[in-house]
Amino acid sequence: MERNYNFYFYPALFCAIWFLLTSYAWTYYANVFISFPFGILSLYLWNQGRKKDTRKDRYKPISWILFAGFSASLIALIILLSAN
Repeated sequence: MERNYNFYFYPALFCAIWFLLTSYAWTYYANVFISFPFGILSLYLWNQGRKKDTRKDRYKPISWILFAGFSASLIALIILLSAN
């Protein structure tokens, strides 16, 4: 049964880390194509895994990574728009 929920956990974790690492790339609005699809996919997998898995505590780091990626993206956008 554990292997079924790993299908949600590990891809969500990978996509969340990718989202965090690429969320600042607002040059030519590349963030919309490079980062946001992975963030949305990670959010979907996180939500589905959290609903179905009995070990809900292991999904907490994914939510923190997604929040950090969203915060970094928003700060980078504000800096980019205020500099121009």
